[in-house]
Amino acid sequence: MKKSALCLLSFLILFLSAAPARCADIKYAVMMLHYNLQYVAGDEAIENKIIERAFAPMVDFFLAHPSWGADFEMQGYMLEQTAIRYPEVFQKFKILLDRKQVDLVSFHFSDQLFMAYPRRDLEWSETLNRKTFADLGVARSGTVFTQEGQSGQGMADYMLDNGFDVICYPKNLYRYWQKSDTQAMPYYDFFGVSAVQCGKGVDWSGNGHTVKLEWTFFNDAELLPTGGATPYAEDFSVDAEAMAKFKQRLADLEKKGFVIGTIGQYVDALKQAGVQPGILKPVLDGDWQPIDTRSLFRWMGDYHFQYERDNEVLTGNVQARHKVLAAETIINHLKSEGRDTKELEERFLKVIRDLAIAQVSDSTGWTPWPGEIEYSKRHAAAAAQGAIEIIGSAKNILGAPVVSIDTKTGEVQSMDKMPEPAPAPAPAPCPVEIRLQGKIAKQEIICAKDAGNVWDIRVRFKTKEWHSNDFRLLFPRTEDVVTYSPALTDDKLVSYPLSSFDPENGAWMYIPAPNGIIGLGGGMFLIKDTSTVNVAFNVPVGEPVVSLDMLKPPNRVFDWRFKLVTDGADHALRVADELNVHPRVVF
Repeated sequence: MKKSALCLLSFLILFLSAAPARCADIKYAVMMLHYNLQYVAGDEAIENKIIERAFAPMVDFFLAHPSWGADFEMQGYMLEQTAIRYPEVFQKFKILLDRKQVDLVSFHFSDQLFMAYPRRDLEWSETLNRKTFADLGVARSGTVFTQEGQSGQGMADYMLDNGFDVICYPKNLYRYWQKSDTQAMPYYDFFGVSAVQCGKGVDWSGNGHTVKLEWTFFNDAELLPTGGATPYAEDFSVDAEAMAKFKQRLADLEKKGFVIGTIGQYVDALKQAGVQPGILKPVLDGDWQPIDTRSLFRWMGDYHFQYERDNEVLTGNVQARHKVLAAETIINHLKSEGRDTKELEERFLKVIRDLAIAQVSDSTGWTPWPGEIEYSKRHAAAAAQGAIEIIGSAKNILGAPVVSIDTKTGEVQSMDKMPEPAPAPAPAPCPVEIRLQGKIAKQEIICAKDAGNVWDIRVRFKTKEWHSNDFRLLFPRTEDVVTYSPALTDDKLVSYPLSSFDPENGAWMYIPAPNGIIGLGGGMFLIKDTSTVNVAFNVPVGEPVVSLDMLKPPNRVFDWRFKLVTDGADHALRVADELNVHPRVVF
């Protein structure tokens, strides 16, 4: 059938259904310029180089070509620091934003590994972003791309709750989970938000419409104006030849009828034309280069050098966030009593800023240098100390020597002294077989029945021969199903048969599990205490286990704690919430 006939048929169908209709020939060329001011976390000289030599040249480029658009993705911290250190660059960028030529894309204040922590942590980051953009008088777009391309289904509800509507879902990550689904639809419905496979071109026709999408750039934005040089390089500077080639490519596409626009404009054009979204097949949480990183394992257990400290950094951040949550809870308690909390709230903004910076991804991967590791530790310590001081001030207001803070209900109980610790349950035979593999000098596994259908498990071990150590802690899995809580959905579980996936790597399926929970089958759930162990869970295809892996871990003693719940999902979610998301704390 000819296109004109298809168009007429499509129009009649949509007319009879009272829906708008028009045949469209949609041609867009888009780019996602992904900036990371914390490229070398804590190095201010490199931060300045990025603004001067990678950001400012692209701002000037688009000012010189007002008919061309782009998506500039960055952490809120980058825009804040640009305005402070390079106000003339910021003012130029603001011109582009004000005339809606480019979109500002920003999902987090710091370039955080947000999938390793509960949802509330990202909400604090969002608080900082909103304040930053309001103070600077700029508008953020509804498009989402994130540090390391972290993406997962739990982001959809969070996006809807916070005014986002389009996710730039990395093509590599989709291929990682569904390698055979190679045909790109113009866009997708992704659990209630729109999604585009970022980096994947589209050449599609249907119902009389034709859609072509070209990607002109989808990578670290620092590489574009410098001809591929990274901020580490001495020759990190504008490459005039590379920029001329890029300009010519855009000009050629424009001559062919392509709109050089933003991802949001492209999706709007599809919707206005009545193009219907496709549906993505099941995916798990991951990043934009999952073959190279084994998904989020690179940041959550994959050590490269003896000085790396993935688990120490990640658990330290969890310990800090528990104190921060307690500080927020006691501030809210004082407000509910009509107390003046303005000064405490101002201090709290500094606390959540330190926490967001501590959670930067580059301190645990790709290959962090010692200064980046200390950068996270230093800011986590500052966040924890700031939270403790806020709680101390609140105790003085309440006249309470000791407070018990329930971060779930918001209840704050004043006490005269610290409560006596509950007696430890007696050790008992473990209810499941627990095995350790790798280069291990010493090991000890202690199980005890806590209460009802909950077991406490403690695994202490010392690693050795780090340079050749492929360590695994294994628990039996009785079903070929992956049951977990996607990042940013701490209060619910999803389940997929392993047969739902067609993994590109054939085996490894690493899951961050920020609330700590993973299903073992038969109503049994393992919960890692993320304040002691926060490496990723591995649900390997073809092996009936769930494991926690460390590649080349440092030679040292590890002391990991777990809960094992044997009576179903509802109870397991409550235990995980009390342990890792909303703990009760006493100060």
